[in-house]
Amino acid sequence: MKSSKRRDKLQAAAISSLVLVVAAGAYAGAGAVSPNAVTKSAKTGTASAKQTTSAKPSPFTAARADLAKGNAKKALTAIETYLKTNPQSAEGQYLAGEASLKAGDAKTAARYLRTAVRVGKGNAFSQKANALMMKLPKDLMKPRTGSDTRMLASMFGISRMRGDGDEPRPTVIDFYAAWCQPCRSMDKALDKAKQEYGDKISIMKVDIDDPKNEKLVDQYEVSPIPTVVFLNTDGEVVTYTIGYAENNVTDGLKKILQ
Repeated sequence: MKSSKRRDKLQAAAISSLVLVVAAGAYAGAGAVSPNAVTKSAKTGTASAKQTTSAKPSPFTAARADLAKGNAKKALTAIETYLKTNPQSAEGQYLAGEASLKAGDAKTAARYLRTAVRVGKGNAFSQKANALMMKLPKDLMKPRTGSDTRMLASMFGISRMRGDGDEPRPTVIDFYAAWCQPCRSMDKALDKAKQEYGDKISIMKVDIDDPKNEKLVDQYEVSPIPTVVFLNTDGEVVTYTIGYAENNVTDGLKKILQ
């Protein structure tokens, strides 16, 4: 009798254990999260939070907000402070140009935008700066012209370009960059001119992003690109064209070939 009661107790205990195992499996299948999973999730969340808080805010957030509100001078002051220690920031140079323009100072805007193109070397801000310069007054964007440019031609050896009869040739200088879309159209127009005029003219291409051309670009005061200058046989810049227009190329060639 005692043996029978003991056997019944053992069977009841076994059934209870089995019920607990089944219940635990059902609970897990229903989407319960184990302690290990909770710990792992917490760690992931902490890492994600650290990653979010470590991201540096843009130094121009406040300046952009001021520009949007029409506070151009306040924005410019903040941007110029940043540029004192970060002059190679194309974004900063572009925003300073934009702020200057909105503050009514086109001359200062031209200076900042020109710098943005040089330091950006084809990035998004240098391209924006180049496009914005095209909208500035022409007298601010024009390259050097006139008799004093003969000295530049001599300095850079341009006046020594000669034709078949050892005669000096008129020269066309094309200031361009690989990232500049209108420059490609200008390149085709100049190729066409070379085919038409042959050795009667010299065509010189100057990549503004090449460090060795920096002095040449600065001396001729090139701003947006494409900029093409037309030199007569004395090395004097007699005319120029900014942006692409094939008829301007034709007109420029006529002036240096007459």
